[in-house]
Amino acid sequence: MRGVDSSSDVFRRIEMKYIDDEEGLKKYFAAFRLLDEIPIRVIVVDEFGDFFDQKSCYEKYGNSHGRDLAMVCTLALCRNAIDHVNEKRGLCKLLLSDTVGP
Repeated sequence: MRGVDSSSDVFRRIEMKYIDDEEGLKKYFAAFRLLDEIPIRVIVVDEFGDFFDQKSCYEKYGNSHGRDLAMVCTLALCRNAIDHVNEKRGLCKLLLSDTVGP
């Protein structure tokens, strides 16, 4: 990359965690309450909607809006986890991205 120093301290502080599905996302955020110290400043969830499969959400919730329900429940869990972190440290932000189309 032009103009970017790859040896910069900023890059050493970035940690990546790959999560495969809705359950993994829920487990990740649910674990926040178990930690005494959370060294995270920003959590980025890329392509949030891709974690929710229409068919499995329909089967789980028995509703044609199952995917929407699953997303809302997970968003509530994410928000709760971030609020918990911020009560202890006040520094964590959540950024969700989701794109539509090819």
